[in-house]
Amino acid sequence: RRHPVVALWPAALAGALGEHLGVTEDLSMEAYLRNLPVAEADFACDEASDPFFNVNRPADLARAEALLAGPAAAGG
Repeated sequence: RRHPVVALWPAALAGALGEHLGVTEDLSMEAYLRNLPVAEADFACDEASDPFFNVNRPADLARAEALLAGPAAAGG
């Protein structure tokens, strides 16, 4: 899925973003991007190599640590 916050943003857009946030009820970056020309990068990956894996809970941290340790640590 798209991750618009993980991006290279020109500093010149800061004012326009502030104006947009002041007049809209939809505060998502997706809504802001609808008005801009954008280029997307496709990160082809699987669950084990997801560069946007979120660590929000202790179980997520354990999974991230196992992924970082690699297959050898998992007995593979």
